[in-house]
Amino acid sequence: MKLQPMLRGAAALFAALCLTAGGQAARGEEDPYFDRSAYLKPTDVFLEGEVRIDGQTDPALSGDCFAARNVCYLPLRRALTACGVADEDIVWEDGTVSVRLSAGTLELAVDSGVWTLNGVARRTRNGHARLRENVTYIPKDMLDEWKIETGDPQLARLTVNAYYTTLGGGTIQY
Repeated sequence: MKLQPMLRGAAALFAALCLTAGGQAARGEEDPYFDRSAYLKPTDVFLEGEVRIDGQTDPALSGDCFAARNVCYLPLRRALTACGVADEDIVWEDGTVSVRLSAGTLELAVDSGVWTLNGVARRTRNGHARLRENVTYIPKDMLDEWKIETGDPQLARLTVNAYYTTLGGGTIQY
């Protein structure tokens, strides 16, 4: 007899959790910082990255993408100069990179997921800037955040698609 109230309580809790999770998913998809990579499963494996400038695939930049811990990385300087940022507007100094854009100055430290726009610090949701063979690479998510925060037309020219596969087959793009 005492089991019925416990089952009703458990059913109510389960229903509340389902409704809450569904509401968060719906809100999250509208949020520009919604972590779409959360849909990736541990069995999803990075295949390749595709970098596009003004909608056209750039094979050299696409070939330079790599993955670490299933995060797609692209070369910072090459990607920015390809979309029109002047080389002299990208400055490396003691492990910190500064990028001068029309919307302001971006700064990031290598081996850090923290970046600043006009002195205001932000943390990227996935990955961090890193060095590989003396080249600074940034995660795709960091670039996406820069595009949203700055609204810079030069960055808007650059699109990075990351392709994954599941162990059972099928390709996932995010």
